[in-house]
Amino acid sequence: MSFVEYMANKDYDIVLCPTESDVLIAAECQTDDAVISCDSDLLFYKTVPVVWRPVGSYKSRRFVPFEKNAVLEALGLSSTQLTTLAIVSGNDYVTNIPHLAITSNLKKLNNLHGDEMSIIRQYLADTQVKRRTDLEGDKWSEESYANAVKVFVMMQQSIASDSSPASSAASNGSVAPEDPTKVTSEDSAQDASLSYSFLRERMDRFMNAFDVFKTNAYEARVAKRVASDAQSEPEAETKIMNPFATIDKQNPANAHQYRPRFSPKVRFEPSKEQSAPPISMQYILKPWKEPPEKPSLPEPSKKKPAAAIKNEISEDNRFGRKEMMNALCFEHPIVTLDLDRLSSNVHAAVENDPLSKVILECIRGAVRVACDSKRHCQMLIGLYLEDLFYPPPTPGAPRPAVPVAVISQQDQAILDNLCPRLSSSEMNDDNNNVSSAGDGQDDGSNTPFIHSFLTFLYSGNLPSKGKVESTVNTFIGRLQEMGHLEKLQVAKADMVKSVKEYTPSFVVRSVASQLSAELKRHYKHGAKVISEKVQTMIKKKQLTADKAVDLTVKTPAIQLFVRANATAGRPWGLSPLSSVENGYMTFSEIEMAAFLHKRAELHPTLKKLIGCKDERRLSQADVIQDWLPFQTPGVLIQRLIAPVDPRTPDGDRLRGRQKKEAGIAAAVRIVEPEELRTHINTLRGDGFDPRTYQEKGYFLYGSIKTDGHQLQLLAYKVRELNSVKFKRYRNDVLPDRLLTITAGTSDFLTEVRNVFKTTADVERLLGCTPDETDKVSYLCIDLGQTFVAGAYALLPQDKTPKIGKRRRHRKQKKRGSRGRRNRGSGKGKKENVCRVQGERHINLAAKQKAVARPTLRHRSWMDKHKMADLKMTSSPSTTNTESAAPPTISQPSTSSTEAATTESISIRTIESSLPPLRGANASFVDHIACRKANKSHLDTFYNGKKFRHKKYKWMAKKARQREFERLADSLLRMVGGSIGEKKKDDAKVVIGIGMGRFTSTSGLSSLHGTFESYFIQKARSLGYLVVGVNEFYTSKKCPTCENFVGQAGSIRRLYCYHCKKYIHRDVMAGHNMVNIVRSHVEQQQRPFYLHPVDKDGHYPWLEHGCEPAAQPKDAPSSLEQASSIGGRAGRAGRKRRVEEDDNTEKERGSKCTKTTMAKGKATTTKGKAATAK
Repeated sequence: MSFVEYMANKDYDIVLCPTESDVLIAAECQTDDAVISCDSDLLFYKTVPVVWRPVGSYKSRRFVPFEKNAVLEALGLSSTQLTTLAIVSGNDYVTNIPHLAITSNLKKLNNLHGDEMSIIRQYLADTQVKRRTDLEGDKWSEESYANAVKVFVMMQQSIASDSSPASSAASNGSVAPEDPTKVTSEDSAQDASLSYSFLRERMDRFMNAFDVFKTNAYEARVAKRVASDAQSEPEAETKIMNPFATIDKQNPANAHQYRPRFSPKVRFEPSKEQSAPPISMQYILKPWKEPPEKPSLPEPSKKKPAAAIKNEISEDNRFGRKEMMNALCFEHPIVTLDLDRLSSNVHAAVENDPLSKVILECIRGAVRVACDSKRHCQMLIGLYLEDLFYPPPTPGAPRPAVPVAVISQQDQAILDNLCPRLSSSEMNDDNNNVSSAGDGQDDGSNTPFIHSFLTFLYSGNLPSKGKVESTVNTFIGRLQEMGHLEKLQVAKADMVKSVKEYTPSFVVRSVASQLSAELKRHYKHGAKVISEKVQTMIKKKQLTADKAVDLTVKTPAIQLFVRANATAGRPWGLSPLSSVENGYMTFSEIEMAAFLHKRAELHPTLKKLIGCKDERRLSQADVIQDWLPFQTPGVLIQRLIAPVDPRTPDGDRLRGRQKKEAGIAAAVRIVEPEELRTHINTLRGDGFDPRTYQEKGYFLYGSIKTDGHQLQLLAYKVRELNSVKFKRYRNDVLPDRLLTITAGTSDFLTEVRNVFKTTADVERLLGCTPDETDKVSYLCIDLGQTFVAGAYALLPQDKTPKIGKRRRHRKQKKRGSRGRRNRGSGKGKKENVCRVQGERHINLAAKQKAVARPTLRHRSWMDKHKMADLKMTSSPSTTNTESAAPPTISQPSTSSTEAATTESISIRTIESSLPPLRGANASFVDHIACRKANKSHLDTFYNGKKFRHKKYKWMAKKARQREFERLADSLLRMVGGSIGEKKKDDAKVVIGIGMGRFTSTSGLSSLHGTFESYFIQKARSLGYLVVGVNEFYTSKKCPTCENFVGQAGSIRRLYCYHCKKYIHRDVMAGHNMVNIVRSHVEQQQRPFYLHPVDKDGHYPWLEHGCEPAAQPKDAPSSLEQASSIGGRAGRAGRKRRVEEDDNTEKERGSKCTKTTMAKGKATTTKGKAATAK
C-alpha cells in the first residue's frame, strides 16, 4: 500500500500535483493556516504565515514554529525583501552568486526597496555584485532569476520535460525510457489537475520502461564482454553470465583513474603534511575502570566416556554398510558439499536425456511431497494448539486473550509426544543444546510419534497397534473432533497418485527428523527464552511479580511455552510454520533406490547397475536389501545422481589442472570396501601418529540434500579427525591446532598474548629465532559494518606482495602493456613499485557496499518481481471498490459497475495481507485460511516457473561468495599469498584479527561476521597462523607518534596533530594491531602506548602492574592546549573550565588534575588514564 492510499483510507484529502507541492501549498494557504514541512523555502512565500518545522528523532519528535511576522521583525525586512532574499541567495531554481550567500545578501537588501524585480535590478547593479558576476562570466542576469520569481511571486510552475539520456542509451545499444512528466499531445485534453490514477499509470509505465532500459544496457555490456572473450578464444564456449555478479572494466582508458575492487595501496615514504581541520573532537585519556566481577559458573558435569570401539575390524566378518558408516562417523566429521544444480549433475551422470528427465521428476516429486507433508503437519499442530488453549466461548465469538490453565490427561499425553518435557539439565543450561535439523541427528524421543503421524497424513492409513501408534490415533481423533482434519483431507485427492509412487516410510523419514528437532527448539528453547524475557519485564516493572513463569513445575513443555508466550504478549507463534518455498530434504541411497524402483522406465538401468541378467521383473528387495547394503557408500549417487570421482579414459584419477577444473567433484573418492577397512585400521593402529597425518579428500556418506534445484552431498571430510578434535589421543601426540587443520578449521580465535608467551613459542610457531623476527610479515584486519575490513600489512625488506599487476580475466590472453611495438624497448612499462627496498606498509579498506552488491541486486530483483501484478478476472459482485485508487480533490474516482473487472494483486500484497502469527491479535486459523486461499500464486512464484526464484537465489549466493573470495585473495596478496595456493614453508606470516564484538540495533546486516568466519577458516586451511588481537585503544592513538588523534568531521576520518596527516579509522586500527602482534613476537608483551592505565598511573595488564606509565610524546598539558587542537566545547564553557583548572592547580600544588572529555565537552589531562576502543 502506498502512502497516498494509506492517507486516503484514513479520510485525508489527497491532492497530487503535476509540479512541486510547494507551489500548490502556497497558492491554497490562507491567513489562519499553518504549514508542516522540513523545507525552509515555504517560509519565503508571501501567502504562508506560519511554518512548523519538525526536529529531533522519530521517537522524540518536536515542532519548531516559525511565524512570518516575527521573522520579518527580527531581520528588519519587509515581506517583499524576504522573498527577494530567497531568490538571490540560492534555491531549487537558481544558484547564488559565489561568495554572496544569505548573510551577505541580507546586508545589501536592507537598503533596497520596490517590487521583487526592481530589487533584483538594484542588487545586480551593486558594485561588489557586479564585480563577482564579471569574474564568473556574467552568468547571472534578470533572465536567470525569472523562473524563481515566477514560482515564489506568481506561484506558477510548468511541468518539467527533461531530455532522455540518449548518449548512454546509444552506447549500450538500448533506448532510454520517456520521461513520465513530459506532456504529449495525448495529454493536452487532460485537465490541468491530473488525477491519481493518471499519474500512477504514467509512473508505472515509466518504471517498466526504465527496467527494460537497464536490462538492455546490462545485456549489451555482457554481450560486449562475451564478444571480446570469443575474439580472444574463438573455440571457447559461451557461459551464462550471473546477473548479480559485479563486472570490472577489462581495458580501462586511463589506468590511473581506475583501480579494481579491493586493491591495496603500497606506501614507502611518509605522506606530506596536511593542514589541520577547522574543528575536531580530540581523543584524550580516561581513567581505567576495573571490569565487574562475573558470577561464578557451576562446575560442568562430567560426561560419561564414549563406548569402547574395537581397534580392528575382523577380516572374516562380512562387510556391512551400516557398520562401516558408523566407524567412519566416529573417525571423521560429516560436511555438506555444494554440487551446483541438480539437473546438470543428473544429465552429466546419466548421459541419457529421457532417463535423466525421469530421475529429475522422481527426485523433485519426492521433495515436493515431503515439504507438503511437513507443512500439513505444522498446520495441524498449530490449529490443535489454538483450539486447545484458546477455545472460543461460542461458535463465531472472539477467542480469549488468556490461555486455558487446565487441560485433560489425554491432551497432556499428546503434548508430551509432540515435545518432551524440560529436564533439570536443560533448565540450568543457558545454551541451546537442541540438535540442528536437516540430517536426522537428534535424540529421537519424539521422532517415532512425528514419523507415524506424517505417514498417516501421506498414505491415509491409520497406524498399527503400539504405544506410540495408540497416541497417534488419539491425536487423530482429537483433530477430527475439532474439525481440522477434514479440512486438510480435501488436499488428499491429488496425493493418491503419490502414494503409489513413493514409499510412505521413506519419503517422510527426513521430514520426521527435521520436524522433531524444530518442535524441540521452538517449545523447549522458546520457553526458556520467553521466561527470561518475562523476568526482564518484571525487573523493568512492566509486569508484576506474580506473572513470573516457573519452569520447574511438572507440566508439558508446550503448555509452559504457551503460558510464558501469553504473559510476554505472544512474541512467538504457536507452532513453527515453514515457508511456501520448498526447503532442503535429505534422502539416503536406500530411499532413492526405492523411489527410482517405482519408475518402470528405470528398471533396465537398475538391472545393469546391479549386474542382474535375469529376465524376471526386478523387485524392490533385490535393490535395497540384497545389493545396496553391501556396496560402498556413494555408488548409486555416482552412477545416477552426480558424476563424482571422475576418471581418465585409462581409469586413473584426475591430477593437476584437470582435477582443479573438475572442482569439488574430483575431491570426492569412491573407494572399495577393502580400502575403507584399511583406512580405519590405520587410524586405530597403535603406531599411528596424528601429527604426520596427511590424507585428503572426501568419502561419501551415502545421502543427498536437495530442494529440487540445488544438489548437496553429505560426505566425510578425510582431512580432519574427530579423535584430534575431541582430544582422544595423549597430549604428547596431539598436533598444535594453530599449525594444522587436522582438528578442524574453526573460526575460534586465540588472543596473541596467549600464543606468543615465550621465545620458544615464537620458534615453535614461526620457525625463527628471536634474532630473525625481522623476516616476519604481519597482516592485521579490523572488521566492521560500514567497512567490512580495514587491513594493514607490514612486510620485511626481502618480501614482495602480489599486487604489482591486476588480475586478468581467465579468458584474457597475456598482452604487452603498450602493444607489440613498445615491447622490449622499455617504453610504456610500469615501474614495479615492489622493487624498492625497505619495509613496505600496505593498507586496504573494503566497504560493505562493495562486498554486498550481489545481495542488494538480488533484493532489488525480488522487490521488482514481488510487486509485479497477477491478473485475475472477477465478477462485479466480488469487485472490491475500496481497494481501487484513492480519490483526489481535483478528480474524484467513480466506482466500477461493468460486467467484469480485472483485479490486479501482487505477491507483496498477498504476503502483507496475511494475518499475523505473533502478537496480541495473532490468529493461526485465519493465517492458514488466507494462506490456503493464495497457495497457488505463492507456490508458482517460489517453486514454479522453472525454479526461477531458486535459480536467482542460488546465483546471488554464488556472486556473494565470489566477492568474499576476491576480498580474501586481495588480503592474502598483501603478504605474498593467494587463496589458490598453500603458504610456502619458508614464509613466516602472522595474521591478526580484531576480537571486538558489537551488536547493532539499527538493522544493519552482520556481513563482517560472515566474512570473518570465512576468512579465518580459509586462511587456516592454507597454512597461515591466525591469532586474535585485543582492540583496546587501536582506534584512538596514532601508530606512528603514539599520540591521541582527533575525529575530523566523520567518525571514519581522523587527524593526527603531531604527524599532521589524516588517517582512515579502520586502517589506523589495523596498523596498531600490527604493532601489537609485532611487539608480542619480538618482546612477548603489548606496546606500552596501547596499554590501559589505572588511577595510580600503572599498567594493570602487566604481570605485576607496578611500572609507572610513560607520558605521551606530545600529550596536551593543559585545557587550553587541548582545546586549541580541536576541542568542540563552546567559548564560554572553555573559559570557565580553564579558570577552574587554574584554581585547582593553585590549591593542590603538584597534584594531577584529571577531567574527562566527551562530545561537546572540553577536557584536560595531566595524569595518565585509559579508555577502551
